[in-house]
Parts: sequence; structure tokens; C-alpha cells
Amino acid sequence: MSIFLTACSDTGGSSGDANGETEPDSAHEEVLPSLTAQIEHWSPTGVFLAAADCGQCHTASQPGDSPAVLRAPDAQISENQPSPQGDDISPFADWKSTVMANAFTDPYFRANMVHESETFPHLAGFIENKCLTCHSPMATTHAHQTGSGLDDGFYRAEQALVDPHAREGVSCTACHQITDSVLDGNAYPDGVHSGNFEIPAEGDPDAFTIHGPYQNPQGQAMQNQVGYTPVFGLHMSDSRQCASCHELYTPTIDMETDQPNGEDYPEQTPYTEWANSDFGPNGSNPVPASSAIWRVKR
Repeated sequence: MSIFLTACSDTGGSSGDANGETEPDSAHEEVLPSLTAQIEHWSPTGVFLAAADCGQCHTASQPGDSPAVLRAPDAQISENQPSPQGDDISPFADWKSTVMANAFTDPYFRANMVHESETFPHLAGFIENKCLTCHSPMATTHAHQTGSGLDDGFYRAEQALVDPHAREGVSCTACHQITDSVLDGNAYPDGVHSGNFEIPAEGDPDAFTIHGPYQNPQGQAMQNQVGYTPVFGLHMSDSRQCASCHELYTPTIDMETDQPNGEDYPEQTPYTEWANSDFGPNGSNPVPASSAIWRVKR
């Protein structure tokens, strides 16, 4: 007999104070460990870079400047032409307030992770490393690529509290460095899920390669500014890229041994639900997963 290990929970809405910390109540007097102040321009770490450094170029023009860049159109003038007074819709500005940017700092997620670690203290490292693979992918990947910051082979939440590249959650140089192996059925015969993405380490032939959706990108500016080489990546427009984290199977624990029993529980399967729905590739009303999953989940 087994029970389900559900340490990694989808980061939804949560309540807390201005710093994102939950307030103690009469039933539970403890609070989550405090977060240190985030460093916006942290130093390059392995193959990863701060989103703010990417944002130096991938940002909107100043209000009033013409021609406008990455600003919302004025619907009364044009449906497509950016307006000098339009809202900032640049990738960096949009990302900063997303669940992706707050994938680690979200108190609801961290409370769940702490709860599971306290429930199975002998598996705390295993649990935290599993969760942080997707909630702090840059920090977890770097730790395992270099061996730095690991505790008995695991990347731990205590370390993530102080690592700026962990605090930044799911950032630019995480998703855009995942290789096109997510499209390889031979590499992942049971599908991409649960953080089994691949990011080349320093010294690998494809290290510091940024994959994007555009054919024949001009790479000199990015190479000069931040040291990355932009290339076209077909997988950046494929939902399997997202499934590498958002399709989540968690190990189950044997109640007699308190150890993983080798079986997995499908905790979150939005990609599979979409792929097998009317909105999936072979459905009656195909719609890209990014705009269809919310309908499937209703």
C-alpha cells in the first residue's frame, strides 16, 4: 500500500503580507523562513543570467517615443501598430509579475514543500530537490551541473532562499536554453515531464545557446551584450516544451517502508489532458495548448 507524495503543487493564488510571507494564526504559530532581498542584476552563474540583463534589450521604448516598440496599440488608431502611449507589453515587464517569476517565492508553494518535508523528514532532500527542479530550474540545474550548492546530492530549499538565481524562479535563460530533445520520443519514451528537460552545461558544444521561435535570427547584438547565441528552435512553439515541467508525476511512498516504491502518481497532467481533448492536435477543434488548457481545466 502506498500514499501519494504531492510536494510540488501548482502555484496558484495565495495570501500573505507585502513580502509574500504568511501571517501566523492561532492554529499554526510558525511562519515560513524569511526571504532575503532579491538581487535584480545578479552575477552570471554557470550558463544562466538574470532576467534583468535580458531586459536591457527586450524592453519597451520610453512613453511618448516614436516609433513605439513593444507597447500596446491604440485600438482607435490601429489594431497592430504600437502606440507611443500604450502599455508596456515587453517580455521582461510582463514576466516580472507572472507566476513563473514567482515560482519559488510564492508562499503557497513553499508552504506545501515545507509540509511535505516535515511529513517525510528522512526524504526532505529528495522532496525539495524534486520540487525545485521546476520551481527554481536555474539554481537546481546549475547545482547539479557543477556539484556546487548540493547537500548530500540534493539541492535544498535552505540554499534556494539565499541564491538569487533560485529566487528568480522560471526565467529567460531557463526556458530558452532547454534543448530540442523535448521533441525526441526516443530520448523520452514515456514523454517529457517532471523536470526531465536538458540544458547544456558550460563546456558543452551547445552551451550558451538561446532558442527562439524566429528563423535566421541576427545574433551579434546578443552575443556582444550577454554572450549568448540566438538560434531558431522548433520546440519553442511546441507544447512539449512546457510539458517538461507542467506535466508532473510525483513518486509514491510505501506506507510500510516510508521509501519511494518505484511508482509515480500523475499529479498534474494539463498537457496530456489537452492532447487528448477536442482541442488537442487530433481533436475536433484544435487549439494551441497555451490558449486551450484553461478550457480543459474548467
